Amino acid sequence: MEDPLLVEKVAAAKSLVAPASWPLTESAAKYHSFRTYYQISVWKSKETLLTPTEWGWFVKENSYYPTVTDMPPALEWLLKMIHCSCKTQCATMRCGCKQNGLPCSASCGVCQFSGCDNIIVIDNNDCDSDA
Repeated sequence: MEDPLLVEKVAAAKSLVAPASWPLTESAAKYHSFRTYYQISVWKSKETLLTPTEWGWFVKENSYYPTVTDMPPALEWLLKMIHCSCKTQCATMRCGCKQNGLPCSASCGVCQFSGCDNIIVIDNNDCDSDA
């Protein structure tokens, strides 16, 4: 499921949105909570009956490491989303979308399809209909 806050942040950004500033995902929050609960149980008890690998840790080369998440931070299309902030028709390679071989989208800057030369036009007459 996509995070609406991340979608909004990426769409409004004028440059790449650094992953460190992304909102926390449900999966990351879950594993953080698991590790926190495990750590508190260790502090409160001399003998803990909890197994670290069931509470947000994994073993690699005889050491414990935190499991950060088991899901990607965002949907693949969102991670690859590029948008321009062109004020003209996006006709030259100065357009960030055009440079990356992508059509301009609704999240682009001023161009936002009005007079933009870098859009895909879909002809509804070419579409197959099931009727």
